[in-house]
Amino acid sequence: MAAPRETRRGGEAVERGLPSVRRPEQLRERRARAGAARQPDRVPVAACFGGGGSFGIAFNLGIATGLDEAGVDVLGGPMLGTSAGAYAAAALRSRVSFEAVMEAWPKEFSWRVSRAVDVTGSVFGDQHDAEVGAVAVRLSRLRRTVLWGGDDTLADVVAASSSPPPFAWPHKVAGRRYIDGGYASLASADLAPLAELLVVVTPIWRDAGRMGRRAARKLEREMDAYTSLGTCRVLHVAPDEPILRLNGHELRNMFDPDLARKVFPLARDLGLRVGRKFGAEPL
Repeated sequence: MAAPRETRRGGEAVERGLPSVRRPEQLRERRARAGAARQPDRVPVAACFGGGGSFGIAFNLGIATGLDEAGVDVLGGPMLGTSAGAYAAAALRSRVSFEAVMEAWPKEFSWRVSRAVDVTGSVFGDQHDAEVGAVAVRLSRLRRTVLWGGDDTLADVVAASSSPPPFAWPHKVAGRRYIDGGYASLASADLAPLAELLVVVTPIWRDAGRMGRRAARKLEREMDAYTSLGTCRVLHVAPDEPILRLNGHELRNMFDPDLARKVFPLARDLGLRVGRKFGAEPL
């Protein structure tokens, strides 16, 4: 059985109990069906980034940048992202800046149905990276699927993960249609690469209204499942009060690039503080 794990939210450490999952073999089968079991061996560090529009992209990239500056090697391992989290994972691995993503992002929210690849194609081009996984929902089965940047372009896997109806058309990859992975789970942490240290970044969390409470309950279950597969440490970072006050979780703000530009430096500072605290404490 796995050891107790510790999570940190907004820089605060919280002790967690033992996982409640009793059938880890079922999770292994679920991970295999979803395409998540590409790396059966446990790596030193992996990252999992959650969804949340341009607000989520800013939060994810800001936290990852701050953690890296504090000495937490979040950039050195495989990454799994959902929707905005897929943007973040692909941007970090391909060294695309936050501002480059925002330059390609729509300047204002529109109810007109769009194509996510119009944005992802201009940001990531034809780049590949086998260490980037993006969670999408396959329409024919309505089941979570992990698409990997080694099999398809980053532009395609990110577009598949971030095509939310009714705002975007489903995106087709290898003849199969996919919609936004956030419709199944904002984080899908149970599908993250197995690691000794898993960094989980969730832009939408418990204090972000009904959506946040629902996301928090789901993540609790996902992390119980993940830690049933072996001993690990979990570093979980969620918005603190200054970021929550910007209300980035509200639909009218979630896709606003101007608000995202306010979030990024705040998230970077938060990541730096959390990373320093994490690095200063004994294992």
